[in-house]
Amino acid sequence: IQIDNDHVKACRELTSIVIMKGVRRLALIGGSTNHVVNLTRRKGFESGLREQGIAVNQDLIYMDCEMDSAVGRAVDDCLRNQVECIICTDDRICHSVLEKLERDRVRIPDQMKVASFYSSIMLENNQPAITSLHYDPKELGVVACRTLFDYLAGKEVQKKVLLGYEVVLKGSTQ
Repeated sequence: IQIDNDHVKACRELTSIVIMKGVRRLALIGGSTNHVVNLTRRKGFESGLREQGIAVNQDLIYMDCEMDSAVGRAVDDCLRNQVECIICTDDRICHSVLEKLERDRVRIPDQMKVASFYSSIMLENNQPAITSLHYDPKELGVVACRTLFDYLAGKEVQKKVLLGYEVVLKGSTQ
């Protein structure tokens, strides 16, 4: 039994929106490929590119960026390759990207647009505010508990439930 957010659909939608705003060269910086969530978010990113008629460029997908140094190398490569927007698989990676861009005096969104496939308090006070996906963790917990209780009571439950999300467009992709 699986209860989760619909990461593929959410990431596809955010990627598509950024492209519809005129961005053509996007990069993805992500965490460990040992985590299913990073793989599903990558799948959504690639699906969004294809949906908008943009070929997936594997050279602009940087996975397993667990350390700030790996994120920094990915950002340097993005700048060299004239990427217009960096999309991060989560808030921690996005925070590291933002710090690197600030150190390099790269202006957001003028010189580089930035978005995150996960929002949290970590990104809340950034200026400009960061375009991101918002999931409701309370709803996730409630649905998971309700499903577990129903299952333990012998009731039939759905094998897979995917919950919604909200695309929050902010200044970092304007």
